Amino acid sequence: MRADNTDPAERRKRKRARLLDCRVSDWGEWSPCRSDAGCVGSALRTRRIIRRQRPGGNPCPPTVQSRWCATNCTAHQDWRINLT
Repeated sequence: MRADNTDPAERRKRKRARLLDCRVSDWGEWSPCRSDAGCVGSALRTRRIIRRQRPGGNPCPPTVQSRWCATNCTAHQDWRINLT
């Protein structure tokens, strides 16, 4: 046995299993904050699939993430008063 206390056959088995798993790239940069209306928007980042899952392997994790963000706006932009 090696210093990591793992049986060589077990290490080979885990290595073969990893070869079946989906592989994805690192996350890209966050997109600029976008909003259709108001001061709250969303930003996205993506990663790409390098290798699709093979039979017996782990599936691909999500390739898109989103998060809430604040756009450049002032408080009065969200308030409209109708005096009619």
